[in-house]
Parts: sequence; C-alpha cells; structure tokens
Amino acid sequence: MGRSRHPAKHRIYIAGFSVVLIAMLALYAAGNVFFSPISNMSRNWNVTFPHGAYVTFHKEDIGFQGDGTRFTTITLLRFSNVENTVLDTDDYSAPSEEDFDTINSVEKELQIPSSLNMDASHHYQAKRIYNHGGTLLIIGDSNQRQFYCYEFLQ
Repeated sequence: MGRSRHPAKHRIYIAGFSVVLIAMLALYAAGNVFFSPISNMSRNWNVTFPHGAYVTFHKEDIGFQGDGTRFTTITLLRFSNVENTVLDTDDYSAPSEEDFDTINSVEKELQIPSSLNMDASHHYQAKRIYNHGGTLLIIGDSNQRQFYCYEFLQ
C-alpha cells in the first residue's frame, strides 16, 4: 500500500505561512511609516512636513531615556508645496553663531562629515524650534530642495 498524501494539510501549512508572512510585512511597513524620521519630528516638535519630503540621510544617537541627538537630511520633490509647513522658509533667518555651534556639536557627536558646504554659491536660512523636549534646528538651502535637521533631545 502506498502512502496517502494529505493535500488539505499542506494547504493549511501554506496558508498559515502566507498569513504570517503578510502580517510581518504589514507590521514592517507600518513601523517604517510610523517611526520614520519625518514622523518622529512631526510628533516631537508638533510640525507639519510637506508631501514630497523624503529622508536622504539619517543618523542618531539616542539614549535609553530618549535623550540624545539626531541628524536628518530631507530632500523635497520638485513640485512640493511647502506653504504652511515647517519647511516654508518665509519665517527663517540667517544662521546665527549659536546655530553653527549646534551644527558642529551634532556633527562631532554623531561623527558625520560636515553636512553644510558653506560656500558662496549657497544661501542658507535657519529656523530654531524649542520645546520641553529640546531643540530642533532646520537649515534650508537656497534652492529650498535640501534641508538639514539637527535635533537635541533632553
């Protein structure tokens, strides 16, 4: 007598494996959206980013209690509307000496190369946001397509 096969049993295993795999992928995607650097900044600083803003570089050194530093480079798609968002440079001003100190401190702590190539072809503008959780410094490039975000979290 030959061995009997149980095709129904195999289908149950395959279906179960498929459900687990789909659930894991959904959790991974939701985690990337919810815990992305842009989502974190939006929640931490109560700010809005425009559609078409995406992260091109991110590095952080966050301690057990949530304190530390983060650096994020955000690039805008060509036709992104920044009006009424944190990247609207209408209320930005020239970077101060304190801003340059913040930039140097974050870059040194995170051991990243200088993100701003301060030459005459760029006109940078700065915005500093304070709250109980620390300081967010955003530096915008003159073409308004590249933004550098320096976070000090306490």
